[in-house]
Amino acid sequence: TTLFADSLKPPEASARVVEARRLLMRGGSPLAWWAAQYLARIQSMRHDEEGALRAIRSVRDSAPPQYTLARSLAVSSAGLIYDTRSDYVHAVAAYDSAMQEGQRTDEPEIVLRNASWLAALTTVLRGRDEGWRVLYATLLTSKPFPTQSRSLLSVWSLAALSTATEAPRLSLRFWDEAVRISQRIENPAFVAVAHKGRASQLAQMGMIALANPAVDSAFAAAKRASDARVRATLLSDATLVRGLIALRTSPKEADSALQRVVDDYRESNYSRGLAPA
Repeated sequence: TTLFADSLKPPEASARVVEARRLLMRGGSPLAWWAAQYLARIQSMRHDEEGALRAIRSVRDSAPPQYTLARSLAVSSAGLIYDTRSDYVHAVAAYDSAMQEGQRTDEPEIVLRNASWLAALTTVLRGRDEGWRVLYATLLTSKPFPTQSRSLLSVWSLAALSTATEAPRLSLRFWDEAVRISQRIENPAFVAVAHKGRASQLAQMGMIALANPAVDSAFAAAKRASDARVRATLLSDATLVRGLIALRTSPKEADSALQRVVDDYRESNYSRGLAPA
């Protein structure tokens, strides 16, 4: 199932995973719930969010309470879908539920990622002070997981975003750490996102001389992404930051770059990126 979800095109992978889930359910195997997780992942890739949510709910509704990891990851996946829709109330409820479901585990996917996502949205809904309390509690919980690079990257990236306005220099230090961690992951998409975030923060702080090479690094990493759709989104994100830098130095040159990003986001239905663009 994992190989199909990771290596095949979404339509083919979806059919294979549906069949795998059917066979696993017939045999009463708990792996059927993991197959449902992969099915939700594929449907999200195809922008079928309602289908993904149905697959996720099937895990939450049918998995016994003792399967805490499967249930927690299902609720976490639902939270991520709500998050991308900017449905923050439901996203916070989902992340909080995932934390409660998985509180007996030491799984970094739950302990670190959900906590960092919850911290970011808590700031939006309940204010900076409450959000920062959740954030620093999350940073403290990261110590037992020094080798969990992907989960740690999520923590430091969201820490940087949460402090960008109120504590810009602290945010920059968080981005420096995110870049360092991203380079331990053999996936250029993570490197591109970290460099893009650092470049954006430098631009916001008016440090253009440092922002330009940072966004160049984001472009270089984005071009190495193997998936065409992911590569296009990463390049648009980097172009958005380059436009932000140009606004500080040459507004006329920024106009065409920013308009191109808006057009790309509209075409790909990337609503979360469209608003800042």
